[in-house]
Amino acid sequence: MNTSSLTYDLAGRIDSGNAGEVKAALLQSIDEAGAPSVVFDAKNLVYISSAGLRVILDVQEMRKITMSFINVNSDIAEIFDMTGLSRIFDVQKVMRSCIIDGSTMLGKGANGEVYALDDDTIIKVFYPGIPLEVIKREQRLSQAALLAGIPSVIPYDTVRVGDDRYGNVYEKLGTRTLSQTISEDPSHFDHWMELYADLFRKIHSTSVDLLGVSHTKEIYHSYFDGCADWYTEDDLNALKKLVDSIPESNMLIHGDYHPNNIMVNDERLILIDLGDMSIGHAAFDFLSTAATQANLVDLDPAYAEIHTRMKVEYIKKGWQALLRLNFPDRSEEERAVIDRQIRLLSKLKVACAPVIAKGIPEELIRNSVNDAKQNLIPRIDELTNAFNW
Repeated sequence: MNTSSLTYDLAGRIDSGNAGEVKAALLQSIDEAGAPSVVFDAKNLVYISSAGLRVILDVQEMRKITMSFINVNSDIAEIFDMTGLSRIFDVQKVMRSCIIDGSTMLGKGANGEVYALDDDTIIKVFYPGIPLEVIKREQRLSQAALLAGIPSVIPYDTVRVGDDRYGNVYEKLGTRTLSQTISEDPSHFDHWMELYADLFRKIHSTSVDLLGVSHTKEIYHSYFDGCADWYTEDDLNALKKLVDSIPESNMLIHGDYHPNNIMVNDERLILIDLGDMSIGHAAFDFLSTAATQANLVDLDPAYAEIHTRMKVEYIKKGWQALLRLNFPDRSEEERAVIDRQIRLLSKLKVACAPVIAKGIPEELIRNSVNDAKQNLIPRIDELTNAFNW
């Protein structure tokens, strides 16, 4: 049997006048293709009546196959919503196009560029080659964070930009990230760090089980599977063992928490860049943040400044402030132990550089892998189940 989907074009009007003809043609195409699923391309579909919808339901029941719809215009999508069929079938609206010619670029990062669309919205335009499913996933995660009550950017839709790029549209939150705010006026550093630590705690006090949000351990396992060319099988098993030893939890995890992923909006901090969000133990967020605010400074200070948009001095101070404010009841000696443990754990993320840090200098990827081999893997037994925070 053919394991690929049959793509079937729907066009014009489908109503009681031609429903029987459409049904016969559809059944014939499905039988000839022998495919387990049908993707209906509705870009040329103008109208579908209840008779047309009945055809779809009858054919699904007769052939026991999966059906989905793409390029659905707003009027047709409304019919699916009104009838409740959008809960049965995957109905994807036609993607609107967005023109950025003449728009002001607000910034750029590892995955794309950010432009101002108008006074109220911005667009993150991803570089060519980034899979559309990854782009849509970031949008879904942004929606999930908002629904969970996290102060985060309001997401709109995913759009086409030109012939080979896609973008996510978000609300416009001003022009300054937390890293820019600190760099421009370091005299209020302590104030911003208190808000920064408060937001970190709020994320981890949010206990959720959101549909479509992956568990952090599963993500790390997939990362290591993608690093097979860089490590031995024993190395990879050891890394997975350490990940699995971190306690189970259903806390919300940002995954890339640092001041350049936070906007300042009327003295409030709002999270952006939620593509790495997951569900797990707070340790995963601490180790991820340490990877950019502690270890990256040691590996490559210049790149650390590029990544976080802050001077090394403030990166280091910010990391220590985050520890102090998140562990206020611990002594300096106890916090120092926690600091060492988190820095070591953070090499889990450093170890994933071949998969998650594409686009950075090749030398930095090699240094990251060597760092994990020399300083993490030999100490995994020491770290496993060792922390009590």
